Amino acid sequence: MLDAYLRKGARLPTEASDGRRVIEDVITSTVFSPLKFMTPREAGQILSWLTGAHREEEAGVHSVQLWPRFEVDGASTNQYTIEPDLVIDGVLKGQPFRWIIEVKWDAVLLRHQIEDQVRICTKDLRGWRHISLIKSAELAAFDSQTTIIQWNQTLAILQDVLRSNAAEGASLIWCRDAIKFLEKLGVGTFKGFGLLDLAPVTTEEMDLSVWRGLSVDHLIEVTTPVSFSLR
Repeated sequence: MLDAYLRKGARLPTEASDGRRVIEDVITSTVFSPLKFMTPREAGQILSWLTGAHREEEAGVHSVQLWPRFEVDGASTNQYTIEPDLVIDGVLKGQPFRWIIEVKWDAVLLRHQIEDQVRICTKDLRGWRHISLIKSAELAAFDSQTTIIQWNQTLAILQDVLRSNAAEGASLIWCRDAIKFLEKLGVGTFKGFGLLDLAPVTTEEMDLSVWRGLSVDHLIEVTTPVSFSLR
């Protein structure tokens, strides 16, 4: 799918459902399905990039499940099952470990969804981490047991990996393609201003006869020249 989108001009689905575009599942599959075909070390290297401050350099991946279903418990807000976007099983520092990844594009990340996934998907497990890749989240979600990473942060992380030559083999190919993919989706990183000089504002009269439907009968006169410089 990455090749079809990047090199053949394939389009992602844009049909609306409940007021949002239905592309989350396609993005999830496009970005993460390649991990199924990598060595445990290569896939583990990618996970280490996405764990934010918790860099897990000795990770290995044995299993990648997209949208697995788990039966709910009595505390769940769902009626029958929950379905995290990704459940990845492997090892971290030689011990069994599970990564649960929730992917949000247009939808908002909700705290109760995280709590259900953490409680149900990590039952009887000692080693695990929950990661949320998002555009936006409700405030309460930031107090839950997940590592929240915005898509622009994800892009910046991968760009740093590429610049530092930290990737190799299949993970390097994936990194390059994932960067191009996110950029084509409109994800960007703000670098800030270097030097911005604005032309001086001269004395003039500005007619504000209409402003948001309100009538203003008089004029505002600028009497003092002003200039701005942002560094």
